[in-house]
Amino acid sequence: MVIFITDGTFTDDTDSVQEEAAKVREIARVLSVGITDMVETEELSAIASSPDDVFILQSYSDLKFILDPIMAFICLQGALFFQFLPS
Repeated sequence: MVIFITDGTFTDDTDSVQEEAAKVREIARVLSVGITDMVETEELSAIASSPDDVFILQSYSDLKFILDPIMAFICLQGALFFQFLPS
């Protein structure tokens, strides 16, 4: 899992950012987190694995509200992975 956090808009070429994000999405689930109302939802959506993986928060302190669900997901995926490892 990759968690992309930003408090602004792209400063690089939008196409290159989207191309790189597509490469990352091939190997990992990508969550996009925007902090403040200065972020562009379309840009976050272009990076995230799905629309459900986009979060807009008002401040960095609001990260605490999404950390528990993210950690639960990571722990569940880890448990499933280790369950199927050969002993």
